[in-house]
Amino acid sequence: MVVSYVPGATGWFSRNQTLTTNGVSKVTQYSVNFSRTDTLFKVVGWIDGAQNTASILASDSTTLPATGGIGTSGAVFTGSLHIQNNGINTVDIGLTHRLIYAWSLTAATNTTADLCLSDWESADFVSTGTIDCFRIDEAGTISGFKSTLGVHAKSIDYQTVYQ
Repeated sequence: MVVSYVPGATGWFSRNQTLTTNGVSKVTQYSVNFSRTDTLFKVVGWIDGAQNTASILASDSTTLPATGGIGTSGAVFTGSLHIQNNGINTVDIGLTHRLIYAWSLTAATNTTADLCLSDWESADFVSTGTIDCFRIDEAGTISGFKSTLGVHAKSIDYQTVYQ
């Protein structure tokens, strides 16, 4: 699996993921529209790779803190993802899925921590998500990365970790 965070037009970045299984590649992407208030990051829009947009209420979006202690976490936003008739996804057209984008900071070693960004999309009987964790030191230098893909569908739960 290859994951990249790519800057876009002002106020946008994309998360691109290419997962290759048995020689077959599948690319997924979502794009995040953000604002910077007093240099803090706040999400104001979301578009997935199928061009489905999310409604994010101002009250459901908070800024990432400038600093955080080990063991802290929070939602960056919660919203509703609107499945459109875009010729790609025909099963769920017209439905609304719940969407949560969150962060957490956990201890990794005595001198490093894992800063994790997660997104979860859920409907009545299924939820899928990714958790991207960046290993950082006290100066904020990234020294490692892992991504976890998770699925919950009725009685099936699994996670696959890529490092």
